[in-house]
Amino acid sequence: MSEPKLNIKEETSTKKTRSPPKKAKVEQTVPKKKKLKTDAEKAAEKATEKTTREINEKVIKNMHKNGYTAAQIAEIVEVSESEVEAVIKECKIV
Repeated sequence: MSEPKLNIKEETSTKKTRSPPKKAKVEQTVPKKKKLKTDAEKAAEKATEKTTREINEKVIKNMHKNGYTAAQIAEIVEVSESEVEAVIKECKIV
């Protein structure tokens, strides 16, 4: 009338086959506020770069119209001669 001890061993084996523990949540490495700030900084840098390029192109065009050479313009605007020549060709000022 007593139950065999075999059932006890089976119960312990079922405990060993339980599902693995849940993985911990992975947190963001960069906080959202800081990420937004870096995105804003990147956008501001791009805008500044674009504005500078546009101003340089305008100055190059005007200087070329006034008779400056590519070498003189490059020295004043602080860009390479090839960039000056590219802007001049692009604008069909030649």
